[in-house]
Amino acid sequence: MEDHTEMLIGIMQKTIEQKDEQIKELRQTIADLQATVANLNETLEEFRRKFFGSSSEKTRRKTSKEEESEQEGENVTVKSHTRKKKPKSKREDLYKNLPVEKEKEADPEKFEMDNKGRYSEYSSCEKNRERV
Repeated sequence: MEDHTEMLIGIMQKTIEQKDEQIKELRQTIADLQATVANLNETLEEFRRKFFGSSSEKTRRKTSKEEESEQEGENVTVKSHTRKKKPKSKREDLYKNLPVEKEKEADPEKFEMDNKGRYSEYSSCEKNRERV
């Protein structure tokens, strides 16, 4: 019986060692995944700054003098200029070079509704044939 218990103890110790190794591997995997998530979050924030943030080319930084004038509410004069007003374009000018096509209007008497509720065009001789 003692041999049997020693054998069971040996099997349990091997199982515990295997579980410990598996736990170490899983902890290492978790650490790797956490590092990957941190890197991806950092990359995402960098892309957000590039795409949605203001860039130095588009906006310039205010000097201390400009900041002071904003706080004081000082009026600044600006050079004025004049410009010529463009004449309004007229439709005749816009459409004068477009080609014009004339179409004949269809005679409503030539159209009849068939038994399916569709309209179709008949010549006058076809009308007479159907009525006879």
